[in-house]
Amino acid sequence: MHITLFIPCFVDLISPQAGISIVNTLEGLGHPIDYPDELG
Repeated sequence: MHITLFIPCFVDLISPQAGISIVNTLEGLGHPIDYPDELG
């Protein structure tokens, strides 16, 4: 499954480790992650 991930700016500012953990978990399960810059 290909996943498009959107992490809002408040998560990036308040708890960036949460976003990193989400990416690490999904990649560990073998899912490719796409983070579109145009949404942020």
